[in-house]
Amino acid sequence: MKSFEAKLYIEDNLATIEFDIMMKGKYDVQSSIGWDFGVIRVTFKKKSSVCVLSVYDRDDVKMVGKILSSNHVNVTLQNPPLAREISLKFLDLYIEGKWCLIFNYIYPEGTFDSVDTDSEEVLSLPGSDDFDNYSSVIAVRIPTGKDVHKGNQTYSYIKRSADMEYDSEPVEVVTEKMSEDEIASLKNTRQSIEQNEIGKPDRPSISRAMLHGLFDKEGKPVD
Repeated sequence: MKSFEAKLYIEDNLATIEFDIMMKGKYDVQSSIGWDFGVIRVTFKKKSSVCVLSVYDRDDVKMVGKILSSNHVNVTLQNPPLAREISLKFLDLYIEGKWCLIFNYIYPEGTFDSVDTDSEEVLSLPGSDDFDNYSSVIAVRIPTGKDVHKGNQTYSYIKRSADMEYDSEPVEVVTEKMSEDEIASLKNTRQSIEQNEIGKPDRPSISRAMLHGLFDKEGKPVD
């Protein structure tokens, strides 16, 4: 799977996660990543510490998310108390179904043509840079995508190039709603941050299970 980083912030009253996904080559058209919410403990003023929301990569259980302030400053390490405050509000919005996911696909340097993704000329299978030997193959970037969820519907938009705005009309509208288990898990994560603890063995949470390998996948402490 691909490596990626995530920025978490609140914008337009939406809990927003912006993913920077590292593509493996200029012909790479595989866009899926595995992620979930996690909690990290950040120490400040030498002795004090707070719990802050993050995102982890499911492939290697590495925390890759950082909290940004309203002016897009990384406050996870610079201002942990503010990051904790933003984390709580972020989760409140996410639980309410007010969220936005942005997917930026970071390709290696080079020239890429931009064509209609429905074109027969677009490579639709995993490829390699050996295709450079074939002049008929066109290298195509996956456009930046944005999923905005409001109510029980998710609206998907694309940005066809870095210097353009998102298309005004969504390319897809899907009716979906978080399950009760997902909401309960998010509430557990929020409670961990609010109470400034990773969690106790009798209260499972995705955050406790994934922090620095201290707990196994069932939430039990590792010996």
